[in-house]
Amino acid sequence: MEIREFFGFGPSKTVAENRKLVEESAGIKEGALHYVQEGMMAALSMALEQGQWLAADGFDRADGAHLTFAAIQSAAKNGRALVTGNPIMHRAALAQTAYVWGDGCRITGADDIIKKRQNKRNIFGRAAVLELEMSKIADGNVLIFIEGHQLSTIPFYEIKGGVYEPSDPSFIRYFYREWTESITDFTTMSERKVDRKMLYPNMDYERGGVPHPEQIGGVQVNQDGVIRHVAPNRLKGDAWGLPDLIAGIFYAGEHKELVEAADAIFRAQSQYAVQYKAKTRQALDQVAASIAGPPPIDPSTGEALQYGQTVAYGSDVEMQLMNKIGAGIDFDHFDPIAGLASVVLAVPLDVVLGAEPRDTAVPVTTKRTMRSHQLLWDEVFHDIFEYIGKRNAKTYWPKIDPDPTHRQVQSIAGIAALKVASPEEVRELARDTFGADWKAEVPDPAEWEPFAIKTTAPGSTEPAGGTVTPGQGQTGQLGKLADGDHSLRDEGQQAHTQK
Repeated sequence: MEIREFFGFGPSKTVAENRKLVEESAGIKEGALHYVQEGMMAALSMALEQGQWLAADGFDRADGAHLTFAAIQSAAKNGRALVTGNPIMHRAALAQTAYVWGDGCRITGADDIIKKRQNKRNIFGRAAVLELEMSKIADGNVLIFIEGHQLSTIPFYEIKGGVYEPSDPSFIRYFYREWTESITDFTTMSERKVDRKMLYPNMDYERGGVPHPEQIGGVQVNQDGVIRHVAPNRLKGDAWGLPDLIAGIFYAGEHKELVEAADAIFRAQSQYAVQYKAKTRQALDQVAASIAGPPPIDPSTGEALQYGQTVAYGSDVEMQLMNKIGAGIDFDHFDPIAGLASVVLAVPLDVVLGAEPRDTAVPVTTKRTMRSHQLLWDEVFHDIFEYIGKRNAKTYWPKIDPDPTHRQVQSIAGIAALKVASPEEVRELARDTFGADWKAEVPDPAEWEPFAIKTTAPGSTEPAGGTVTPGQGQTGQLGKLADGDHSLRDEGQQAHTQK
């Protein structure tokens, strides 16, 4: 018997009913804060159980060995809510997006594809890449539709299942989509809704030149394009990806309930009691009768007043406010969500909290994690360009935590002096270092004329007729790496090498 059956959980029960079962089975009184500790795993099982989804039109499976598709859709829905409405999770997601895409990604060899308006708006534009990363964090599944040279995305919440490879259920042959189109008649300015269904082929589904069927199970198969499925965080054997936030979704919900319960207790303990003292029993009875009477009515609403009531008592009665009931609550104990976001997304805690970082260097774990995200998108772009025939397209990612500029320049000078790179490649490195919009090729020497340094013959004030191409000193040579101002090396904690 499964633990869910033992406790009596089931999809037909409400959340409140399942919670009561958890409290009763654990011997917890209703409303106790310990519910969160005892019921966390039960709540996780309950969430997955309620996410069960039977196959519709044969386009999904629920074999018990993997998360059901509905559970994944539910996780994506909660992930979207977290990155949108939870300020800590939102900031952590923005931090991951900034690490991955903050310095951009340069793509060469596919300008005609990148500069198309639709492609720029959906995939390659500045806003588009941020949306892709945030969707990966929240949804765990990004679907890029490729139709010729036109690229677009399909929202994950419109995907209702898939047609799987019979011998490998982790591979999706076709993605099943349901959506509603709004069609406006501009003559009558009326709008009508049209429900649509369609299957989209997976870009990796190879049929050896055999065309796709027109229909499967009565649902039309799109013949105009394919989908590149971006599915991170899945285990071997899984067909669908999981949100980057998946490990924090359930805990964040429990944390919210914990804080709300703490707030309720705090409000209850913050109430004050009033003590009345009188010399005679008759005076106290008069006060008690006044308190026991019906509360006055608010004339503006017609409802009983919850506060601001008055009590009449005699001159020999004394009233005294008593101290607050119970002990205070330390809310610091109920704020682990920032640490959770930091761990889940591998973002430094100082960055999540918006505090001044104690160390300006990016941690190695963060750099490697963010680099893995970059490599994921690098592979996605490579697959797309190869599919549409742009096999020479390349992507270049700047370093997540680059060295100081002067050190990068020294490294470039060393590369040039060793002649292990062509002048074009050296110029490309310098252009990336300074972020300058230079031409990629080395300019003709004549183009240096406006910047040339005029020289004079020894002992003469007349120009010698020659020019020197700007370089280091008057020699035009790069010189030794040890030459130059040592203050930069001191700043970078680099050892002196010049005697």
